[in-house]
Amino acid sequence: MKFILKLEYSYSENDRRKSYLYFTDKGKFLLEQDYNVGNEFTQEIKDSLTEEELEKYKELTRIIVDKIIK
Repeated sequence: MKFILKLEYSYSENDRRKSYLYFTDKGKFLLEQDYNVGNEFTQEIKDSLTEEELEKYKELTRIIVDKIIK
């Protein structure tokens, strides 16, 4: 399973709780809220990434979140 995309969002600017939406190459996705749900799945995805893939995903996430906010 390869990690493709992670979206991070919160419900308002002042809300410190974050939600994450993960997509994989198997067409699966997971919604993780408040840092507690799905940590095992999250770690499995992170463990399967090379350092280069991890950096690409961070950059892609930043670009997408910036576009959503604007």
